[in-house]
Amino acid sequence: SYTTDSSLIWNAGTTEYLGHAIANCVFVDGNDVYIGGAVRINDTDRVIATYWKNGVPVTLPSSTSNTYITGLHVSGSDVYAAGSGGLGGGEGWEWNDSALYALFWKNGQSFKLDSVITPITSVGFASGCYANGLFVSGTDVYVAGNSNTGACYWKNGVITDLTAAPDTNAGASAVYVQGSDVYACGATNINGTWAATVWKNGSPVMLPADAGSRSYTNSMWVSGTDVYICGMEILADGSQKATYWKNGVLTILAGPGTNSQGSAIAVKGSDVYVAGYNDGRAAYWKNGILTYLSSTNSVATGIFVR
Repeated sequence: SYTTDSSLIWNAGTTEYLGHAIANCVFVDGNDVYIGGAVRINDTDRVIATYWKNGVPVTLPSSTSNTYITGLHVSGSDVYAAGSGGLGGGEGWEWNDSALYALFWKNGQSFKLDSVITPITSVGFASGCYANGLFVSGTDVYVAGNSNTGACYWKNGVITDLTAAPDTNAGASAVYVQGSDVYACGATNINGTWAATVWKNGSPVMLPADAGSRSYTNSMWVSGTDVYICGMEILADGSQKATYWKNGVLTILAGPGTNSQGSAIAVKGSDVYVAGYNDGRAAYWKNGILTYLSSTNSVATGIFVR
């Protein structure tokens, strides 16, 4: 999670400052806490993919381009990360989406995600591709994102297109594997309106939203036969509301103000946790009850419950 100009981690009520950086995801393995994101190089506009293990930064190899991490998973001694690289920079962490390429790291070695996994030797990969979510099941690595033809996921570097027809106005934000079923969530542009979408084994289902609104997804969790997805909807009046869906049933997460978003979701037992922001402040909801994490301009981008 991050504030306007720095990166933070909240853990059981305490706050740890990670520096001039951005944090996008969190993973906990035993007593070790991993945070994935990027750091800015001093006095330059360049940012480099970085993860922190118990607060200690580990930068991942890159070329002269900018890179960042959006998904992180630890299995035994293996550290997996997914993200993107390309043009970008500037004090606002802006990125040129048309010049992005999808990346995957295993134990520090970087690979491009295209039709096959290929170790990185140079820049100049297919543009307009990016990786958003990561899931590891046994020895299989799944990454959700976008290719040049729309929403997709990669399994061990082999791409599966989720968009029924070539349409770049669709994207996948997360992937989750349960047994032999592969779930992905994202959004699809239908006649000019974005609609939150979930795919199960490649078949899309549009998630319900309020009339006249646009809806998006950011994260998902599968527990048994229950599928949880969080995101937001933007209403006709321009207000933005944090949301989550359980098995396709929409829940609006209450809070004061007109600007909120669900960035990440986790489920433990019967409890549903959603991290994000409300009214410009980092927050999380537990079973719909709002708790603020900060009193300043900030957003929570990941959550892990143990």
